[in-house]
Amino acid sequence: MDSTIFKNIRGSNTRLILFGLLALIAGIAALVLTTVPYFVAKFTGPVPISMKELVSTEVNFIQPLYFREVTGEEMFDSGYYYETYDSDTGAVTNTDYFGLLYLGSDRFLLVRTEDRVDEGQTTYVGSLTTISDEIQRDMIDDLRRELGADADTIQFLPVMLDTRDSEIFWYVGAAIVAVQILFGVRGVVLFLQRTNDPYKHPALKKLGRYGDVRMVVDSIEQDLALQDEVIGKNLHLTRNWVVFISGGNIQATRYSDLVWLYKHT
Repeated sequence: MDSTIFKNIRGSNTRLILFGLLALIAGIAALVLTTVPYFVAKFTGPVPISMKELVSTEVNFIQPLYFREVTGEEMFDSGYYYETYDSDTGAVTNTDYFGLLYLGSDRFLLVRTEDRVDEGQTTYVGSLTTISDEIQRDMIDDLRRELGADADTIQFLPVMLDTRDSEIFWYVGAAIVAVQILFGVRGVVLFLQRTNDPYKHPALKKLGRYGDVRMVVDSIEQDLALQDEVIGKNLHLTRNWVVFISGGNIQATRYSDLVWLYKHT
């Protein structure tokens, strides 16, 4: 099976398995790193976390700590908010607010909320995540400049509690991950089937309109071996066939059919 057609089929199968494995690995990684931890945390309920744990907690952008409950002593409205604009109309589409939850011992935790900061509320549930460079630059650093010398006496924790409701996003994300994994599995299964039986490749199955696929392929291959005039990179003119071969796409037409078509037009 070292022929022109089967080389093309093997190349197509190689691309298929690479795509399938990539989709499968990426889907499983997303499932393990984000989707599963989120829903496990959601259905097991919020986990209280102390200031001591907060100080020593390390999180990253890919793996926040979901559904953590933090209770402080006082809540302060930072006066900062983040607006999202419609790129076409310039209208404000969303506004997030930022509060500073005082935990004691001159330590503050940044809290991001969908609603205006309620300074009477001291318990919040959300995801502990990293503080983006933008928020660090435009808010934390700005606050430190305003505080001046007093900034050295307080500590802003390097994590943020994001209390925004993103449940719909996670359900949509879980559906996308599931579809991605299914595509990956399908790619692997098709690769195994087509490797075991190359004639199951759709490009070869289409040749079945000329008769038995194996006989048709043998006829084309014999012609390619005996007389093959190549036009461009992909078009082959043989004694009995006009063949187009490119990237897993194989199309063939007999000269007799072309003559018949010419006579009837």
